[in-house]
Amino acid sequence: MDILRPIRDAVIRTSPYVPFRVAYAGAYGALLAAIALRIRRIPQIESLELKKPRPGHCFGSSDLDLRASVSVQTTEEFFAVADRLADILLAQKTWLRIADLHLFPSRELELQRRLQSQSFNEDPRWYRLFGAPTPTATTSMVSSNEFLGRAAYDYAFICNELFQGTLDLHTVRLLYTKAGRIHRALGAYLPLSPDVSLDFRGVLQAARESERGRPRKASFEDLARAHALALLELSMACECALRKPNGSSAMAMTRECIAPETMDAAVASCRDAIVRLCDDLRGIVHSAMLSAIPGCAYEYRINLILDDRSTPEEVAAVSGAVRAVYSSPTVHQHISREYFREFFPLVMTKSTYGASARCFHALRPAEESAFLRRHGVVLWGEDLRYSAILADTDYTRRSAAVASSDLRNRIWAALHLDQPHRLLDLVLGRIAALWLVLAQSEVATSPGEATTGCVRAGMPNVDILEGLYRATAGRRRSELPSVRDSLWKPALGALTPWLDDITGMALDAIG
Repeated sequence: MDILRPIRDAVIRTSPYVPFRVAYAGAYGALLAAIALRIRRIPQIESLELKKPRPGHCFGSSDLDLRASVSVQTTEEFFAVADRLADILLAQKTWLRIADLHLFPSRELELQRRLQSQSFNEDPRWYRLFGAPTPTATTSMVSSNEFLGRAAYDYAFICNELFQGTLDLHTVRLLYTKAGRIHRALGAYLPLSPDVSLDFRGVLQAARESERGRPRKASFEDLARAHALALLELSMACECALRKPNGSSAMAMTRECIAPETMDAAVASCRDAIVRLCDDLRGIVHSAMLSAIPGCAYEYRINLILDDRSTPEEVAAVSGAVRAVYSSPTVHQHISREYFREFFPLVMTKSTYGASARCFHALRPAEESAFLRRHGVVLWGEDLRYSAILADTDYTRRSAAVASSDLRNRIWAALHLDQPHRLLDLVLGRIAALWLVLAQSEVATSPGEATTGCVRAGMPNVDILEGLYRATAGRRRSELPSVRDSLWKPALGALTPWLDDITGMALDAIG
């Protein structure tokens, strides 16, 4: 148990009261000033922006969001700046962190600004602390379906914390806040949606209190009901999305069809445990499907699919069964984490599963449905590989832009933390797959397809990707060399032109 948790809980509980709030605000202000002064001393950083805290900012739980513009010519220079701030950038494991800092070269920051409507429910609230004035944010390709991406991101967070989190006061606040945000946004997305407020009055009241910075303790059963509300409302939106025609034709997949070399091992690492779980939930769960991030070898996902008419009680039963498995201290004896970045399963209805190509966000690209068509695995139950619609060209290109906007930061984190499997997925998988989407309008669903497609299309420095693929295809995580090994040097040397090219194409794709 975290020995500092009682202190954090005490700060969260006292945060709404004026004397404590003034004291905490002073402490936060002093820490923020120290962070800003430290950042300002780095000559490559041109500006620093703060996202204005919400009225219900909860000290001890809410972070202060910061983003900085970095003036660099090469990716190596960007990594050097990030290394100097690594203790802030990678402070996710400590509750004492008050600043959620992100660094962006100027063009990637421009991409972030143009995509604000994909990530935030409200108008931009960024304020300059120092440096050049913040330009007015512009958005392109704005679509009502952007709500689906935001809601899907919040819903995935709810699943993660409910199934394997600590469920402390901090987590309770976030779970209720995100369920409430989905509920509010649904009203704008579906003005004539059924009124579910009477059935979930307790959940919505808890959400309002959490958003005001006044969270209360909640049992697992209470939180499972919040999860059921979020799934119900996301399903309503997805049912509506499935009735709307695509804006353009589906983007073509590569002519090559090459299954990921790690897929059989990934299936073997989880099938038995998932079969036992689904057997216990027979009659509620209809299918368990294995998918993956296109182009990746170590980022598979498990989707548990329910009927659209599942009751809150049935959804809660699934939540309880999944938590019993995934929060168990012996879970890793039955399900290996080796091939799963998101270890938790995503509980979906048939509608949310079918509309997944329109529920894209930074960690779940629209073209994942293409992976299901080509390589999806039925772990248990119905074969739903062809039930998910393929993303059309507009959505696929926008999804690629969303994924591109933070790619440089994710590569740096993999290097800094010495995570060769993440580095391989990002460099060999995502860079190649994103380049194919943006430059050739083709979707690759595996590392082999991405590499072969880039070779055929003449991607710059593609021989480096081809060599990396040949040297690593099918290896287990433990068999990959450290990120400091000479194997990675050619790819790291080619990052600057690759990432700059992808960023430029992403900006062009969204107008």
